[in-house]
Amino acid sequence: MRPTTNRLAVAGSTRRWLAVFLAALVGFGCVSALWAVTTPLSASPDEPAHLIKAASVVRGELLGDVTDGLPQIRDVDVPAGVAYSAEADCARFQPEVTADCAPGFPSDADAIVEEPTSAGLYNPVYYVLVGWPTLVLDGSKASLYAMRLVSALVCSVFFAAAVASLSRLPRPVLPVLAAFGALTPTTYFLSGVVNPNAFEAATAAAFAATLVSGLLSGRPVGWGQGLLLALSGGLLVHARGLSPLWLAVIVVVAAVLVGWRAFWEHVRRPQVLAAVLAVAVSSVLAVIWTLKSGSLGAVGLYPGAGTSFQGGLVRMLERTFDFGQELIGKFGWLDTPVPSYVVFAYFVGVGGLVLAAVLVPTSGRVKAAVLLSLASYVLIPALVQAASVTRSGYVWQGRYNLPVYVLLVLVAAVALAPSFDRLSSTLRRRVVLLVVVVHSAAAFVALMTFLRRNAVGLSASWVALLETPAWRPPVLSTSVWTGLIAAGCLVLGVAFLVVLALSRRQAVLSSCGDGSGDAGDVEAPELVNEQGERHEPVGEAGGRRRTTPDSPSGQDPVGTRP
Repeated sequence: MRPTTNRLAVAGSTRRWLAVFLAALVGFGCVSALWAVTTPLSASPDEPAHLIKAASVVRGELLGDVTDGLPQIRDVDVPAGVAYSAEADCARFQPEVTADCAPGFPSDADAIVEEPTSAGLYNPVYYVLVGWPTLVLDGSKASLYAMRLVSALVCSVFFAAAVASLSRLPRPVLPVLAAFGALTPTTYFLSGVVNPNAFEAATAAAFAATLVSGLLSGRPVGWGQGLLLALSGGLLVHARGLSPLWLAVIVVVAAVLVGWRAFWEHVRRPQVLAAVLAVAVSSVLAVIWTLKSGSLGAVGLYPGAGTSFQGGLVRMLERTFDFGQELIGKFGWLDTPVPSYVVFAYFVGVGGLVLAAVLVPTSGRVKAAVLLSLASYVLIPALVQAASVTRSGYVWQGRYNLPVYVLLVLVAAVALAPSFDRLSSTLRRRVVLLVVVVHSAAAFVALMTFLRRNAVGLSASWVALLETPAWRPPVLSTSVWTGLIAAGCLVLGVAFLVVLALSRRQAVLSSCGDGSGDAGDVEAPELVNEQGERHEPVGEAGGRRRTTPDSPSGQDPVGTRP
């Protein structure tokens, strides 16, 4: 490919990527921001510890002072308003206790006080990203909500980048549909609070999507893609102690998906190689922090301590579906489950996707990548927990599975994309509409369920929520917030449809050539199923291009089905 043509191809592809990214960002950001504002302070897992950690890190205390308690508990200096979060978690584990139980906000919120945090040993990178509002707003209540909104924005940026990267695939519709639709209410909830779990999932999604799309798209790799690969991978490894393991799993699965030869050819491209080196350096720094701080081993003592490795492994495998339920929808301090019909919808949708990817005929490499992702989702949590259960007891929670869950959905969707595009256009439209409606409705139900739990108690009536709430989110009444939640979830659905439309258009332009030269000049690694059909670009209606005597240059109009 000539240098000028290559630059035009990258520029055209970047513009379309940006359009998808912005549409996805609006949808993700809207719902995550709603969670950030409607969730009471300290009403998410370990949020007081994370808030205090974030405020201390941006003030230069990366670890804090050793205490007489557990090794991970450190004393740090933070504004009194941030320290207040440790007193505001009065409703945790009590779904019938409303959030108005929290004491009044301190009048001297800006005064610096000493406060312990159980997140003292954690890697500081995430906390630097979200803690800076306390330097601007000091210890005010606004600073706590600002930290949440910054976390929501950061997570939404990386989730949107993941979806935009998948739109570059030759067959993007199902991967984009699955990646967008499979984001669970728990993921949105964690994005809207100060907690590194959603940040880990978002950076993992962006890294995996950028890597896989680069391997399969057959398009020129721009420096923007290399930067996203470096940024997402470089931040992923600092999210939590186990994050470097998830990075390694993503790399291995991607290599298996296309074959090691094609993988190494891709890595040798200058833009990708520079990203690999940056991620490698960042990974070394992350591992050094984990080893020096001892954060992985300092988890405390929980029920089940003394259980054998074998007993822990069996117990973890038995709880696989329990972790799936937590991953889909459990809010607060895991005391507020989403209604069972939402869990059922996700189990059916994601489970059906993975099952079809296992059963539908595909190439050996693709099948191996799907099975490896599935095995990683089931076995790695069980093995990691079993290795420490004797010393620490059972610590694992469903939200820790989010990075490998995202990877599993992505790979399964890529594997099924050719089969999905062979369905009739009517059936595909119905599937798309069903997923969009269910996803948006699930987001609405989840937000309203948690609002009711905090305002009047989980078992109270919906009428009581609107008429006699004991607690409400800031400024507005619960009735107004209900309307805003409905509007936000509608925006999510519209953004979802726009993302899918833009992704389909990008595939059309790439399959027929759009004047920028980003189609047809570079051969993508082949994904061939057992019938010998390639994973190739699609037309507007999902069909492949084919030659006919009547079409110019031997190509028929876009959208012709085989």
